[in-house]
Amino acid sequence: MYSVQTLKARLTKLGILRSYPTMSIVFWRLILFVLIFLYTSLSAEPPRDADHFHLANRFYAHSLKVVVESEKVSKSRDRIQNLVHHYRGFISKSTSSNIKFKIPFASQDHFLVELRNLELVDKTDETIQDITDPFEECVKKLEIDHEFLSRYRKLFEEDKIPKRDRRHLLVKQHRVSLDIQKMEKRKRDMILKTKFSDFTILFVPIKHGEH
Repeated sequence: MYSVQTLKARLTKLGILRSYPTMSIVFWRLILFVLIFLYTSLSAEPPRDADHFHLANRFYAHSLKVVVESEKVSKSRDRIQNLVHHYRGFISKSTSSNIKFKIPFASQDHFLVELRNLELVDKTDETIQDITDPFEECVKKLEIDHEFLSRYRKLFEEDKIPKRDRRHLLVKQHRVSLDIQKMEKRKRDMILKTKFSDFTILFVPIKHGEH
């Protein structure tokens, strides 16, 4: 059996004890580096907002016009309607010559692929409209209208205001409220345009010999 002093001497000679402080310093430096890296990464991550319309992005409305050649329009229309329902879209108009509907924008490309597999698509035209500026104007107008409505209501609650002025305030409140309803509807419509693609399919009847 070796004594404690003998063991220490042998370990020191082998360099094991000397390496412990160095290993400890390297280890803590590594931990410090990892913590700094994680903190920097989290600080640099951009803020997330559930409503993407409040982010500094551009917003677009997509509309597509598709020409479909069909030997029997009624069957083509039924197949397309079923496809629209499959992609959780909704139909706004359906006639013997055309059909109009909306498809979630995220499913637009997949829908077109399946449409081409089902029908004889002659051509497809897509129009992209930037609606960012009108949307921001609508939001600002709503903020201003809500401020005016709040002021009118506070003034109306004051007892010192004459009856004539109170009637005048009621008229103003009514006008601003109607304007708010109008702008809220416009805002919802624009949001809907960014989430759904507008489709118009035009049917071109063809004879069996032409196909």
